[in-house]
Amino acid sequence: MMILKNLGARVLLDNALYEDLKAWVSRHYRDELAPDDIRDPALLFEVRTALEELTDILNLGKLYDFQRA
Repeated sequence: MMILKNLGARVLLDNALYEDLKAWVSRHYRDELAPDDIRDPALLFEVRTALEELTDILNLGKLYDFQRA
């Protein structure tokens, strides 16, 4: 068990993480993505917001270049 405490990241699925991930999907997952959505600059912000939140949920730190800018 001590090794799991040293893991740092929250990557082992338990009930709490499952619930957090379900809530994340509900907030950020689109049912549809149309061609006009791809051209919308707001989509980039939306995706980056979702990734930022996901890396926070999983305690992964700043993985992406946009998070370090």
